[in-house]
Order: sequence, then structure tokens, then C-alpha cells
Amino acid sequence: RVVVFDILFTDEGARPEADREFAAAIRTNGRVVLAGELEIRPGQATLHLPYAPFRDEVAAWGLAQIDPGTDFAVREHLASVAGNPTLSWATARWLGVRLPPAADADKGRLGVNYYAPPGSLPWVSYHAALLPEGVSAGFFKNQVVFVGAHQSTGFTGAKKDDFGTAYTRLTQAFAPGTEIHATMLLNLLRG
Repeated sequence: RVVVFDILFTDEGARPEADREFAAAIRTNGRVVLAGELEIRPGQATLHLPYAPFRDEVAAWGLAQIDPGTDFAVREHLASVAGNPTLSWATARWLGVRLPPAADADKGRLGVNYYAPPGSLPWVSYHAALLPEGVSAGFFKNQVVFVGAHQSTGFTGAKKDDFGTAYTRLTQAFAPGTEIHATMLLNLLRG
């Protein structure tokens, strides 16, 4: 149904031919949502949109921002940031989901309903998805597919994409941002 990239493609790549191929693949698919980012520094906010040749071909784009609490747990949806929709809300809007009134307000927030502990949503590694024998035929047919990473290592202060959920205290497991975006979209799809 749609392919959602929780990966930033905001700049041109090292190989122009690869960029042209990716833009053509986005156009051919016709159902791709890309991520942007709002970088906030003291006294300055910079919007990083998907690279223009990609953005021109996408079905929609939304900000990859997630709003964790001081304990790095995500409890609320952000509908938008500075007037720009977030990734799950942009995807839901493109899918034609009837969104709650908070969909157009930066201050409008909804609680995230986690269905199960981190790692419970169906997933497949990226390399397996690309291999002919990696997944069964039709595995992705009529599915909403999120593409992202689970980076849980790195130096202190790095922008890690690893967050607490309602289950973290019980399981000690953290969820990648991609899984949280997918959960938020499920919340919106299920009302």
C-alpha cells in the first residue's frame, strides 16, 4: 500500500546515477513517503526536506521527529512540528485516514497505544528483503512497509534512534524510531 522511509535522503548522493535511479524507482512505485527533519538549535530552526529530485516524486513526506520525555520514552504522537506533518500523520493522511482534529495543530497530541513490547511488529532485515529467497512471494503485497534502522550503539550524546515504550520498564527493551512511527500509524489507522 505504501513504503515509508524513516531514513533521511536530504542531500544528493555521491553517485548522480544512483540518485536518478532512486528518483525513478520512487516515481514508478508511486506510493513512497520520505522523511524530513526539523533541526532545532538555540535561536535557530532549519528544515531539512527530502532532496528535491526525490521530493518531486513522492506521494508525501513528513518529519521524522519523535518527542521523547526526559526518560527517552515516547508517550505521545506529534501531529506536526512548526506546521509540518510528522511521518506517521503524513502517511495516514495520504492513505485517506480520517484524522483526529489534532492533525493540524502543533499542540495537538495523542497518547501512543503500544500493542506489545518492542520487536513484536512483523519485521524483516533489509538485506533479506532484497534477496530473491529472502522473503516469500507476495510478502509485501498490500502492506504498509516502513524502512529504517535500529541504531542502539554509539557514543554518549549521539542522536540514537532508540526509545522507551510503555513496556520498557517491564522488559528493559527499547524500540527503534521506525517501530514507533509504525505503531503511531497503526493507532491512526485503527482510530
